[in-house]
Amino acid sequence: MNRIVKYVLLFTFLFLMNIFNFTILATLGFQLTMSESSYMVPPVFAFIVLYAIHKRSGEGKKSV
Repeated sequence: MNRIVKYVLLFTFLFLMNIFNFTILATLGFQLTMSESSYMVPPVFAFIVLYAIHKRSGEGKKSV
C-alpha cells in the first residue's frame, strides 16, 4: 500500500510540475499547443524511468 501511495504522489507531483513549466513558458511569450499528450506524456515517461531505476538499484527488493 505504501508503495502505491508513493507512486501516485510521484506521478501527481510530476504532472503538476509539467503544468507549472507550461505556465512559465506561456508567460515568457512562447506559444504552446496544449493537448492531452503534452500534459500526460512527460510525467508518464519520467515515472517509467524512475520506476526502472528504482528496480535496478535493488531498492525494490524487500529486506528481511
